[in-house]
Amino acid sequence: RIANVVSGRATEAAVKATEQQKHRFVPCCEILMTKIPKSLEPIKLKPEWPKPKVVVVGAGMAGLSAAAELVNGGGRIHSCKLGEVMVEFGADHIEGGCVANPVYNLACMGRVILCSPNRYSTYPDQFMTIDGRSILPEYDFYGILDEILQDAADFFTTKKKNLQPLNLYDFIHHKLYSIANTLPKEERKMSERTKFFHYLSFEPAIDCLIRPFDVRARWGDDLSVISLEQYGSQIFVPGGLIRIPRGANTLLDPLLKQLPSDCVKYNKPVQCIRWGTRLTSEPRAVVVCCDGTEVDADYVICTVSLGVLKEQADVLFSPNLPNSKKNAINNLGFGYVNKIFTEYAKPFWVKTQEPKFKIAWATEQLKARDNWVKGISVIEEVEGRGNVLMTTISGKEAKWTENLSDSQLAEEFTIFLRQITGDPTIPCPTNISRSKWASDVHFYGSRSFMKVGSLVDHTCSLAVPLPGQGVDVPPVLLFAGEATCPGHISTLHGARLSGLREAHRIFGLTIAFEGIPRFSQKPPPIPICDSPDSFSHLEEKETPSTPPEPDKKSIEVAEKLQPTK
Repeated sequence: RIANVVSGRATEAAVKATEQQKHRFVPCCEILMTKIPKSLEPIKLKPEWPKPKVVVVGAGMAGLSAAAELVNGGGRIHSCKLGEVMVEFGADHIEGGCVANPVYNLACMGRVILCSPNRYSTYPDQFMTIDGRSILPEYDFYGILDEILQDAADFFTTKKKNLQPLNLYDFIHHKLYSIANTLPKEERKMSERTKFFHYLSFEPAIDCLIRPFDVRARWGDDLSVISLEQYGSQIFVPGGLIRIPRGANTLLDPLLKQLPSDCVKYNKPVQCIRWGTRLTSEPRAVVVCCDGTEVDADYVICTVSLGVLKEQADVLFSPNLPNSKKNAINNLGFGYVNKIFTEYAKPFWVKTQEPKFKIAWATEQLKARDNWVKGISVIEEVEGRGNVLMTTISGKEAKWTENLSDSQLAEEFTIFLRQITGDPTIPCPTNISRSKWASDVHFYGSRSFMKVGSLVDHTCSLAVPLPGQGVDVPPVLLFAGEATCPGHISTLHGARLSGLREAHRIFGLTIAFEGIPRFSQKPPPIPICDSPDSFSHLEEKETPSTPPEPDKKSIEVAEKLQPTK
C-alpha cells in the first residue's frame, strides 16, 4: 500500500482511504486476506440437518482447499525427482511469506520445509548476449524500472484519458527510450548504459529486467498482449518469495490428510457436468466421468483451469454456460510457461550468491521468432547438489518445445549455451526432464493473466455460481481456481482463497436451508455474485472517521469495475 508518510509512520486517515480504494477496485479476496470476515468464523451446522453432497472437479490447490474445508493430488503442481534433486514443473514459490497469505500459513501448519524469503538482491543479474558477451546493468536500472512499473500500475486507479498505448510492452519501451534520450550527448555515444538500453529495446529483454518475477515468464505471453490498464489490479502480498525446496506437492499433503481415504478419486477424468437439466427434481446435478460412472450431487465445484474452460466449455457443461460466463472466459488471457531441467555429471558453472543469468537479445536478433530458444526467460541453478539447471521458456516458444524430443532439446540447448558463453567445451546434459502444460488435456496452458481487453469484471463474472440471480433456484454449479480470484490470479494463494470462498458459500446455503436445498424453497438472501457490494457484509463493523470524498475520476472507475449482475 502507498500511504502518506509523516515522520516514518503512515497516517491513519491515509491507510483507511487506501484500504477503501483497494477494496472498491478489487472487490473480494483482499478482504479475506487482510481481515477475519464473519463468514470465516467456526461454522455451526446442526447434526440433525441432512448434509448436502458436494462433488469437486479438480484436485489442485483450489479443489483440495474447498474439499478439506468442507470435510473438517494435483492441479498445476507437479513435483518429481531428477537424479537426486527435487524439481517442480509448476509453481515453485510462495508469493508473500507472511501470515496474510493462506498458502504460507498452510505450509507452516503442515511443517513444510521452506527456504528463507528471497527479496531483491543487492547483486545485479548477469545478462548474456547471443555473441558470448556478459553485461552487468548499473544499479540504477532497477530503480528506473521499478518507477516505470509503478507508473504502469497507477493506470488501474487513475484511469488517465487518451490512454495510449494499451499494452505493457509499448508503455515500458516508450518510457525507457524517453529516459535514454535525456542522457548527455557524449554519454549516449560512449557509455555502456546506452548499449544496455539498446538491448532493452526488444520485449524479452525488457521482461528480463522486471522483478521479482519476469513478467513474460510469470504469465506466459508477450508483454504486448498484457493489459496496461489492468496491470495494477494485481494485489501485492508482502514477505518476499519463498521457495519450496521439496516441491509444491508438499503443500497439498496437509490438505490430503484432512480428507477421508476414499474421498479423492484419481485418474477419473470428467466428460460432462449436467447442472441444469434437473433443476426441479433430484438429483440437482450429475457429474459424468469418461468411464461412464455417474455421480449425483447437490453442488458441484468446478476448479478446472481457464485453459480447459477455453477449450472444452461447450462440451463440458450441459446445458451450455450463459453468455456472460463465456464472455469472461474468452476475455481473460491464458499463457504458456514450460520448464526444462538439465542434469550434468559435473557443473560447468561457478556457484555464486545468485547463480542465474538472463538473455539480452538485440532487436535485430529477434525480428524472426523462429526458434524456441528465443523464448528463454531465465536460466538458473536448482538448489541441491548444484548440478541441475532450470530453464524457463514462455509464450508460443514454450508450446513449440513440446513437439521436440528430449534429445533434440538437449542438443539445441547445448548449442545455445555454447553461443552465449563463448565456450565450445560445454557438455551435453546427462539427463533431461521437462513440462508439457500446453498439450496436457487437463490444463491446456499454465498461467491466467489480464490481457488487453480484460477487466476485473471478467474475473468476478467467472466466479459467479449458476444459476445466477433472477432464478428461483439455489445455486448448483460453483467455480473456483486462481482465475476466479480478483487481484490474485495466477497465484497459489489465489487458488486457495477461491476454494475457501466456495466452501463457505455452501456453508451459508446449508445454514439458510437447514440442510440440503429443496426446490420448494426460494434461494436465501445471501450474495451469489462476487461484486464489491456482495462482500460488504464480510468486513468487520467499525465506526470509522468520515473518509474523504472520492474524486470524480475514482467514482467513474469504480462504476466501470462493478461486475455485471
